[in-house]
Amino acid sequence: IETPKPRTTPWRRHPWPLMLARWLRSSHDESNKRWWFRGMLSRPRGSVKSDALTEKQPEKNECPIIPAQLLQRFSFSSYSSLIPCVSVSFPNKASTFKLASAHVAHASMGAACVLDGCPCTEDHDGAVLFIIDPQVDFHEGGSLGAAGAYADSTRIAAFIETHHAEIGHIVVSLDTHHVQHISHAAFWTDGHGASPAPFTEITHAEVVAGRWGASDAALQEWALEYTSSLEQGGRFVHVIWPYHCLLGTPGHAVAPVLSPALERWSKLRKRTVTWVLKGQNNRTEMYSALRAEVPVLDDPATQLNTALVEKLKLHREVIICGETRSHCVNWTTRDLLSAWPAERVADITVLTDCSSNVGGCDEMGNAFYKDMAAAGVNLVTAAEYRSAMNPGSEASRHLAPARMSADPRKASEQAACEEGEMKIRALANKDRPIKGRARNRSQFVI
Repeated sequence: IETPKPRTTPWRRHPWPLMLARWLRSSHDESNKRWWFRGMLSRPRGSVKSDALTEKQPEKNECPIIPAQLLQRFSFSSYSSLIPCVSVSFPNKASTFKLASAHVAHASMGAACVLDGCPCTEDHDGAVLFIIDPQVDFHEGGSLGAAGAYADSTRIAAFIETHHAEIGHIVVSLDTHHVQHISHAAFWTDGHGASPAPFTEITHAEVVAGRWGASDAALQEWALEYTSSLEQGGRFVHVIWPYHCLLGTPGHAVAPVLSPALERWSKLRKRTVTWVLKGQNNRTEMYSALRAEVPVLDDPATQLNTALVEKLKLHREVIICGETRSHCVNWTTRDLLSAWPAERVADITVLTDCSSNVGGCDEMGNAFYKDMAAAGVNLVTAAEYRSAMNPGSEASRHLAPARMSADPRKASEQAACEEGEMKIRALANKDRPIKGRARNRSQFVI
């Protein structure tokens, strides 16, 4: 009796996902796979472990979100993006607060997220402009407007116009809150149904004494832990802010004076603005665009955003501006500096005339500038940065003290070499069209 042969399907009838599956399961070199699919494929499961948490891999086809049949059919490779949800444990730190969302998949959590348009290819030439929270609610007339914010955004828009060829990427953070956020009055009550007024400070001692508590009884234990952790951090006492930057409201949008400049830069450079939404976790404040003030154990997005920091490191320079100087610009820059290479501090620039303080917080803004100057961060106005872009100018040498040698003779030689290189590049690019660069400034008029 002849054994029947297994049924096969001609390759022409194979859908492309199954063809890809066969190739991924083959004995091809792994480096070639990464080379071909570096823009699409995620890291191998379990290859990276965070110090703050340990991932416990689930059993096969065990996932509350993706059906088992779908996982069985398509989870053919360790590079597949269909990765089952994982349970998370934190062995290094125990929280007294019962995590209500500990069973939820990480994909549905997040105090922050990065939206970059999923570019097919990405280069990191030039500088990156990091604009912090340039939103309507932080401008004059907004619910938490800073005096001078409109003029700041006007200068930022002009800065983009002037330096659109030097700016390789633009990253814009957006403060993004819900009504029940911990910084809003709706989160708190005095026990009689009354909520605190805007700009009320709530201390840990007042929460312990019952002066203020969470309006949701299930979050009372977290309110105690949060206020205690915030004060132990030494940055702030918890403050109630007016309702601001609510998701879906006009106050959440980018200021109209700046938005057209971002759109025109994107069209001119054929690149997408990267948006960083922060502050979506109701249980913690997030002044910095890189991490929350008090990390929430079941939300990895409240930890330092190392992926964004690494992306910023790929650029020649990081230019920081936006709102507000006393808070979000302040702590974003400090967090970036804490993860930045010591030998590259001079590659961080803060535009001093492109951000303003929250009313009554001028002392915090002044302390921020003083600390950054002592650390070696460049503090310049938008106009000073323009003159610094001219090869061989005094401002150009002043902007990068860490790159210059301590020996005056070697410093002059180094400056001459850099000036010569810039002139050679200018001559080489004079008659050659450059992708995404305007031929003349009239093509980029705001």
